[in-house]
Amino acid sequence: MKTDISVLKESDEQCLFHIVLKDSGEAGGQVIYENGSVSFETYPACRGRHLMSEGLYLVTAWLHERKGISSLRAVVSKENETAVHILEHCGYWRLKDDGSTYLYEHRPEKTKEDSREPVPAGCRRIYLAGGCFWGTERIFRMLD
Repeated sequence: MKTDISVLKESDEQCLFHIVLKDSGEAGGQVIYENGSVSFETYPACRGRHLMSEGLYLVTAWLHERKGISSLRAVVSKENETAVHILEHCGYWRLKDDGSTYLYEHRPEKTKEDSREPVPAGCRRIYLAGGCFWGTERIFRMLD
């Protein structure tokens, strides 16, 4: 990873993180956690460099593991395709479509629950790993 996180403010209800470029130490964006919800911003000079995908991934793991937060939510405008991509890339699930916004949620145990589904007779379960959801999805679409 080319990014790291710096915790600027921390309490039970709120945390503020800077997404920091490892090579220069420059802040490339921020993530705010407040009362169960996350929001994020990439600073203009750092847009288009995939910093927030890495940064939100790190912050999400930090909040689950170090703060013990079991569910994180995010609300994003449907028109903000970049934010939608970042959330889905980081494992957030779309819960609701409110017309102009989407509501997302991240639960670390969701993946564990998925593997408990019974496997139909004559079938086997496989696990596939891809570096990027969108790239993996593209490959599957090419198979059709």
